[in-house]
Amino acid sequence: MKTLLKITLLSVCSILLISASCKKEKTGLAALPAATQEGKNTFGCLIDGNVFVAQTHLFNKSPVTCEYGYIDSDISKGHFFQASGLDDKSNPDKFFSVKIFTSKIDIKEGTTYPFQNQKDNGAFAEYIINIYNKYTSLSGELTITKFDEINHIASGTFWFDAQNDKGEKVEVREGRFDAKIL
Repeated sequence: MKTLLKITLLSVCSILLISASCKKEKTGLAALPAATQEGKNTFGCLIDGNVFVAQTHLFNKSPVTCEYGYIDSDISKGHFFQASGLDDKSNPDKFFSVKIFTSKIDIKEGTTYPFQNQKDNGAFAEYIINIYNKYTSLSGELTITKFDEINHIASGTFWFDAQNDKGEKVEVREGRFDAKIL
């Protein structure tokens, strides 16, 4: 009887261990962070259908950066907004980042800003591989779903088409971020 009990317990433990190790990895939209509005410091999108989720990198403890402020200089004057996500964990040979910017635009909750390829008086985006391979937005949109300056929270969605200086193109889709404003 004791032998049968041991075999039964061993079988149950084996089944539990096997089922835990067979856990499926999320892919596509399911792998992206939820579109929250709580300042959770998340950032993700699909790049040519591949999942990009910001992860901690070597130079900063937070994989997500978000800033908003006013510049008053000889070169530029006006509000700027920047949200970015970095990832150097998914591929050890490459460093990836996605950056969303605005220049000389007051950010307002519930507003959609069209992306353009210029970097002044508008919104634009970049996808960068290893610092030197930069894709700049040709078209797309940034929608600010929450902008709370008191609690320092900025959340939004985005998509864009971009091109590098070699003429290679990427499609960035289903982008979302939920960040604490610095």
